Amino acid sequence: MVEITSPNEIPKEGKVAVFVTFNTSPCKKFLNYSRQSIGILENEKNPQGGTYLNILNNAEVKEALGITAMPACIVYVNGEEKRRFTGHFWSQFEIAGFIAEGFNK
Repeated sequence: MVEITSPNEIPKEGKVAVFVTFNTSPCKKFLNYSRQSIGILENEKNPQGGTYLNILNNAEVKEALGITAMPACIVYVNGEEKRRFTGHFWSQFEIAGFIAEGFNK
């Protein structure tokens, strides 16, 4: 997972999952599950070939990405939002499923 600092750094081509977090305990747990979900998605027989980014939430990010709840994950395909989910209560398997669903829309 690559750390970015601005929404402008989100690629407009390919499959991209952007994790929007804070530096707090619930978000850190979410990021750990997210890293495990990336392993699930990319270590399968048919890897998804996605780009996985993390950005800390701030006023610029909140406005640019329309963040209303935290933590959040936004899945893009060729710059178009395909899936969004929020909350720190998902397992790594659910997160992997949500991302795969977005990548395959």
